Amino acid sequence: MRLKGSGRLVAALATVTLWLLMGTEVNAMAAIHDHHPGGALQEAGMSWVVFSYILKVIYYLTFTTLAGWVLWSEAMVRFGAQETRVRDIGALLVRLYFLAYLGYAFVYLYDLQLSVNMDFLKALFGYVQGWSYIALGAFALGSVFVLFRNRTLDLVWIVLLAAATGLGGHSSSYPMRWLTLPSYVIHWIAVSVWLGGILFAVYMLRKAGDRRQAWLPVVSRAATGSVIVLAVTGTVDAVVYLPSIEYVYGTPWGRWLLIKLGAVALVLIIGFFVRRAWKKRGAGLGRLLKLELGALALVLLVVGALTSQHPTPHEKPLDWHVMGADIHMTLQITPNQPGINSFVVKVWLPEEQSGPQSVALTLQRGDGPPRPVALAPVENEYTLSFPGFIEHRFRGQGAQLDRPGVWTARVIVTDEHGKVTEYEREFEAW
Repeated sequence: MRLKGSGRLVAALATVTLWLLMGTEVNAMAAIHDHHPGGALQEAGMSWVVFSYILKVIYYLTFTTLAGWVLWSEAMVRFGAQETRVRDIGALLVRLYFLAYLGYAFVYLYDLQLSVNMDFLKALFGYVQGWSYIALGAFALGSVFVLFRNRTLDLVWIVLLAAATGLGGHSSSYPMRWLTLPSYVIHWIAVSVWLGGILFAVYMLRKAGDRRQAWLPVVSRAATGSVIVLAVTGTVDAVVYLPSIEYVYGTPWGRWLLIKLGAVALVLIIGFFVRRAWKKRGAGLGRLLKLELGALALVLLVVGALTSQHPTPHEKPLDWHVMGADIHMTLQITPNQPGINSFVVKVWLPEEQSGPQSVALTLQRGDGPPRPVALAPVENEYTLSFPGFIEHRFRGQGAQLDRPGVWTARVIVTDEHGKVTEYEREFEAW
């Protein structure tokens, strides 16, 4: 079917708007992580973590369910489902999606307000994410008047909805937006096709189970194609988001990604038994389809956790201070990221001592060899005084932290009497 003039105009304007948003440099996610690496999650405590997580899961569940239902609605009618019933269910999903959108937008605005105490209007109009939520609101309202009337317009709506959702997430937080945003859109359309296909099978099994030999192969082919697309786009996103393989098992986002892969594998295993049951003329097919639907919902639960984490955590500079009876010590590492860092070791000794014989700093990652940091004494800098003690400061610079992950810092101080004091601490550098 061809789009009418008004439909073409709406699609063109929405597409141009999203394209302009892709070029916007201002990024709300960067603002959150620059001010508070954990965003509002650190500020509001566990209650906000759980609440925001639930709202995000509900949004992605309703988004993919609605998109999947729209994509499969025509096939349902073609294979014998009642068109009015399909549209009634679609109308209910539209309402549920709009409510979920309100919660999703609330999470974004509240997170920014807690993280950087940002004005409401600036959060909406000052960042690309804010504009994306405005676009999502327009699409949510427009879905009441657009969906299930024109097949082409339905497809345009789904693509634009996925693009607007992507602009509010990680795909707009990285320089290669020309790659990550299209990959995001394709990824979520594939998820919607997969989820919609399972919904289609569950619904049609009740309404036209005797014709399953006609429609079940269609679902099977769509699921297989979706898995291939998800594998490709997921790999693209992981390569862009994660600088090295260490981030996969060393960061919360990477570990949740592994959990997601495990959940997807579970869905694939259940899908294998679904096809096996189909070949055995449907023995236990309905139960297996519902189980597959539940496993795919589990995948979306994990996605909620992924969207709450940043792929590359922003560690704060290390500032470690240890008090003692005869000696105090401070170690500072800035910016505490892989690459060149500045190292400062401060030692406070009793004022009757002239200074330490030596101060040594080594860094070690796992079972690798210790990496010494060359330190030089620093004079004429501001010092922090402790009664009865004098500060002695040493500074160095180098690329000893050459990889992300968990490191061990060791500081060995030998005073003028030959007494050795050792300090050791693990820290993360990302």
